[in-house]
Amino acid sequence: MTMESSSAEGRRKVREALEGPSVVTLIIPLHQPIGFPDGSTITVHRHEKVPWLEGVKRRVAAPNFMDPTLSDSNYVSFMFRRISKYPSSTVTMMERAATHLDTMIGSAGILASATADQQIEVDGSVLEATTPLITPHSGDFAEALSDALDRVFESFSDIIIAYRIETQDLAVELLSRLNCVPWVPYIIRTADFVGNESFGRGITGLYSVNDGESLREERFREVDDPNVVLHISRFAFRHRLGDPTMGAYHELYRARKACFLHGDFQSAVTSAFSAIEFFFGAVLNLLHWESGTPRPDVRGWFESEGFIARLRKRYHPLLGGNWNPGSLETITGKIQAVAELRGRVIHAGYSPTERETTETLDIALDAIDSLKAMLSLKRHKFTRTSLIVFGSTERDRTTKITDETRRSIEQEAIQVHKDIASYKAWLR
Repeated sequence: MTMESSSAEGRRKVREALEGPSVVTLIIPLHQPIGFPDGSTITVHRHEKVPWLEGVKRRVAAPNFMDPTLSDSNYVSFMFRRISKYPSSTVTMMERAATHLDTMIGSAGILASATADQQIEVDGSVLEATTPLITPHSGDFAEALSDALDRVFESFSDIIIAYRIETQDLAVELLSRLNCVPWVPYIIRTADFVGNESFGRGITGLYSVNDGESLREERFREVDDPNVVLHISRFAFRHRLGDPTMGAYHELYRARKACFLHGDFQSAVTSAFSAIEFFFGAVLNLLHWESGTPRPDVRGWFESEGFIARLRKRYHPLLGGNWNPGSLETITGKIQAVAELRGRVIHAGYSPTERETTETLDIALDAIDSLKAMLSLKRHKFTRTSLIVFGSTERDRTTKITDETRRSIEQEAIQVHKDIASYKAWLR
């Protein structure tokens, strides 16, 4: 969807602009600054062939790598622009802390001393990303812009990965639809455009990346429910004790953060698979701990059998259910699909698509929920495992906390703490 193309005059201009070969320049602000000098240019040459590109001039600044065999290949040319200086986030956070302390003690001295020598300013970066506008046979202009934007994201990932390796900059992020700004300005010009001299001539508009809504999950989340505060307090202590399931939940969080905040689909897929493997491994160990199975026997399975093999053989005798890997509708089938994608990422350097990544996150959540549902049906048999895995989570979040419920929760918590200690001793 584009703002420009929503008017009749805009559609007429677009049709005229698309009569001949055209390029589009998308203007994208970055969340973290890139350390290149203002105006630095890098062109990423791709392997898709575009016949009309043969002989077309490109914005290629020296020194810049150019394979002569790619003269008719698709490309994205990035120019890195510096924007006005603004206070660094470090200074802003220092000001917040000092202001709070000044308020507590009724003084302005802390704020003044904390910021006197800290007037740090940083640059921001804006991308000018130029790439051919290749209209499909349907003539769908919005689809052509969407394809161009995806090409920009993919090619920018190549640059950022190289930039990270060369500079060891820990702050820079990958870019995707999920963490991009919701509206991206663009300008369409003829395909022989080079440089900036004709920036004022062309068709301009705004492209809506996600229906005009930011999907970047960085908003403050209010936690004012005392039930949730109690739940967090109790689970923080369980994490300190070594709750075997919490590693899985944290990996799920890391997967979501990599996907939605950083646009890092490779890390999101590997973390999602790790979450599945952590959780299923923890539950299998817990079930055999409670059943009294000798630890060396269970350790032998983990050492000699792969994860998928354990899914096929080790869960059905305890929990029942269908663990046939031959169908994508079963838990094993879904997890095997994720394992294959993760293998391509780890061993072949594959970059998963946005859709593949979000589907993987959904499968991870579904797989963990499915295992919990199976365990719930066996709660009467595996009461100690169930108490560790489930606790009184639902009651904590849905029931008004009274003195009686608080005492009950505390008694359960004490039992869980004892069971976690017993489980950890069994693991050794």
